[in-house]
Amino acid sequence: MGVRLCRAAVISTFAIAVVAGVVALVAATVGEDVETFADGFDPTVSHTLRGPVLERYRAEGGPAGPLGLPLSDESPTTFEPMTSRGADREVGFRHGAIYLDSQSGHTWFGVWYAYLPPDPIP
Repeated sequence: MGVRLCRAAVISTFAIAVVAGVVALVAATVGEDVETFADGFDPTVSHTLRGPVLERYRAEGGPAGPLGLPLSDESPTTFEPMTSRGADREVGFRHGAIYLDSQSGHTWFGVWYAYLPPDPIP
């Protein structure tokens, strides 16, 4: 099984994603690029990235880059060093995080290397 499980096609206001054999509708903006990835620890779980976070993830190398695979979906952030810069959303990755200011679309990313083995890249 590859790291990238599927690339969703946007249909109207939903994207259809097939993850681990399960079809799911993912809310999306018409024409928005949506991509689903395996979880960094549990390959039976998936996380959907979209918009500025997905663009930044791709720019930083995607699954083969320094961040590795995602560990969470986009969620509110309370990490003060980033909220003081305007970030209000975040996505956690195996080796870091991407933070988003949802008003401006600006992103930041941070990488940390703990004692984790590298991601399995096919």
